[in-house]
Amino acid sequence: MYQYQNLPVPQLRQRWQREEALGFDLLWNVDTVVDPDCAWSPMFDGPATLPAMALSTTNTSLMPWVAARGGKVDIVYYGTSAITQDDPNAVWNVYDSQFNGGSLTIKQVSNTPNRVGAVCTEGTGCTGGLNRELLDLFEVAEDPVSGKAAIIYTDTTLDTWTSPTTGTHQLPEIVLAFEQ
Repeated sequence: MYQYQNLPVPQLRQRWQREEALGFDLLWNVDTVVDPDCAWSPMFDGPATLPAMALSTTNTSLMPWVAARGGKVDIVYYGTSAITQDDPNAVWNVYDSQFNGGSLTIKQVSNTPNRVGAVCTEGTGCTGGLNRELLDLFEVAEDPVSGKAAIIYTDTTLDTWTSPTTGTHQLPEIVLAFEQ
């Protein structure tokens, strides 16, 4: 039982929950999540597994970013309760799934939604360039002095702009949030 990065998210979540039920304490190790006390423990692909576990708080999650330092891991992502990212009524927030000291905590970072509407992740393939306002600008880093996370994300709910040819659009603005 080694890497499972090719499994669908629901199966990854089931395997993670099964391993936790067996009592495994998990540790982030470069690109895998492993039990540090057992040489033959299950290994999970970190970039695939940790965001998959974060999905337990939202129906749709996008653009995960990971930062790690000193045994602490922060996985930040945009999440909504909408079933699909194409939902024009989706209400998006920023989340931080933090793995520290053997436990996983999931917190909403944004105190108000950072987007309302569909999100296109197809780059230049987005029809008419619509729903690209999040700009793929989303980062997380660990402060080397305090050990706290700093998160930069885009908020499209603060203002609008009007194009003479395409009408009114959400105006993307950048937010910097610090872990408390």
